[in-house]
Amino acid sequence: MITSRHRNRDWQGLIIMSPLSFCTAWASSSMKTAALMQRGFFIQRYSSTAAASPSYHEFHLRNGTPMHYAKYGPADGKASLVLLHGAPGSHLDFKHLSPLLTREHINVITFDLPGNGRTSADAAGGTYKLSDKTVAAAATEALEGIKMHNCFILGHSFGSHTAIRVAASSPHVRGLALLAPASLRPHKALRAFPMVRIGRWLQVPGPWRSVIALLNKWLYIHAFKFSKRTPHDDFTFALQRVGSADFSDMQTIVDGLRRLPTFVALALDDALIEPLVIRELGARLPDGHRVEYPTGGHNIQKTRAKELAPALVTWIDNVLAEGMHQV
Repeated sequence: MITSRHRNRDWQGLIIMSPLSFCTAWASSSMKTAALMQRGFFIQRYSSTAAASPSYHEFHLRNGTPMHYAKYGPADGKASLVLLHGAPGSHLDFKHLSPLLTREHINVITFDLPGNGRTSADAAGGTYKLSDKTVAAAATEALEGIKMHNCFILGHSFGSHTAIRVAASSPHVRGLALLAPASLRPHKALRAFPMVRIGRWLQVPGPWRSVIALLNKWLYIHAFKFSKRTPHDDFTFALQRVGSADFSDMQTIVDGLRRLPTFVALALDDALIEPLVIRELGARLPDGHRVEYPTGGHNIQKTRAKELAPALVTWIDNVLAEGMHQV
């Protein structure tokens, strides 16, 4: 049964990302794509008025590197929902959800974060300096540079850490949504094997980088069931991003998000991220909307797109309405 609520309860637990051994496998992961989505228009307030196909853009950061993004919906919406993918990922992670979110007053922007998709690692410091923090800094700069009204941030999986950092850094963010999010302390894979340490080795020049990168790619493909078409460097920078995560810092950042409206969704059968740890994060965040699906796996932005889209739109509309009442 789907449960949704507007107040936090005691959530506790920990994320899992299916470990075994870095040299063997991290257990089987259910990373299967969603069922086919229905195309078309809905009626009344849940009607998507924009075409399903996005337009493609780039924003040049101060260091001269372009951040690539796709945009769905009206050019100048009353609200913008910015989507941040996990590690690895790209704007295509949201291809099922993005067109369902657009409305006459809402557009959707989905980035290729540094080191993934079309955006170079140079956007976040380059090969050895890319980290969880520099990726978030690049995303924040791009968000501030792209003119939009009433910005809402959504992160999926490890993109949730990025989304939380962006929300804390930008005064223009009106709400924070997290789907199957990474949490406030290392999940089982990180406890069972020194993933963080290995990921940090990628930031140090040396011959081991290429060895780690090759083994990491094998594990992502054969243990996590990622597509073989995923670029080699996308896997490498994903591990580097995860390895540089600062969970203690994340706890401090979350505690600083005082009145920011939040939305957290999970699936009980998530094979990568344990529901208990997501509940723990939800309890630490400011009050907001919580949704639990009985099924859907880790990629609920695909498998539960039809349910998530109207729920997210309603949440955004409620936040905007409450803001008008406070003026």
